[in-house]
Amino acid sequence: MPRLTPQLIDEAIERSNPLFEREIILRGLKFSIIENLGIGLDAYDSYDMCDNDITKLDGFPLLKKAAYFYCNNNRISYIAGDLHIKLPHLKEVSLINNDVRSLTDIKRLEKCKGLKVLSLTRNPVTLADNYRLFVIYTLPSLRFLDFNRIREKERADAKKFFEETEVGMDMLRTVVAQVKEEKDTILFDDMEDDEEMGSDEEKEVREKIREKERMFNPEFQPSNMEATNKLKAIDDDQRERIKKAILSSTSIEEVERLNKMLQAGYIPE
Repeated sequence: MPRLTPQLIDEAIERSNPLFEREIILRGLKFSIIENLGIGLDAYDSYDMCDNDITKLDGFPLLKKAAYFYCNNNRISYIAGDLHIKLPHLKEVSLINNDVRSLTDIKRLEKCKGLKVLSLTRNPVTLADNYRLFVIYTLPSLRFLDFNRIREKERADAKKFFEETEVGMDMLRTVVAQVKEEKDTILFDDMEDDEEMGSDEEKEVREKIREKERMFNPEFQPSNMEATNKLKAIDDDQRERIKKAILSSTSIEEVERLNKMLQAGYIPE
């Protein structure tokens, strides 16, 4: 089965799309797993991953620039719960013609506070009772759902349904319970649940990732901006070195090890 390799990403077409976003085209490559996107060094606003065989919307490194993801015509049936961390500036997700079936996947998007546009047309979940009201209530930042603008009356109706009616409150409780029961297999959960597992190097990588997440948190305000900028310049240089090492590597194990370092943004001595 085709894989989204670092070489494939490095050779992919780049363009300025009609909205003047810097976009990378990963369309029609038939890969099933999102991986190795760190090789792009967070250079893109938009990712076109339509017409592949992706089954899960997960596997992202920390991409603080990325805002738009077009993943139409895949087989996505699962949306990860850590997108608000890995993609802190996420604004639009298009999942037209996929296999999202559960409202729990929408619930896992609720921490994406900047999400403005969501497209789930031709997904089984759109047939669920009170689907549109649930999405509007769960994602208050949303402006467009399935190509239709969200009206203030709809927001009021959603709020009333889920806060004042027994049917709505029962539905909400059921979805929340299902979310708690489901076992996510994302890196963020692994870092919490398996804190003591792995080699010393892997533990160090996890700590570096957490440091990066804290650094790019919108609430983080560094006391010494000059020192922070210097650190960022060092990180960029190191990331370029890791990228070159990945592209020249012939071992899958070595590529995966280097990808962890690329995500953490450092090279061990």
